[in-house]
Amino acid sequence: EKPGEGGIPKHVITDGPVVTKANAHGMAWMQKHFLI
Repeated sequence: EKPGEGGIPKHVITDGPVVTKANAHGMAWMQKHFLI
């Protein structure tokens, strides 16, 4: 099979917040303290 055609979807939608450069530090802190 060609790469990307092994039954793995191109996009995966999961529950959770969007992490950007602007909020990454805060998200890492919340994850470290088991808040998300």
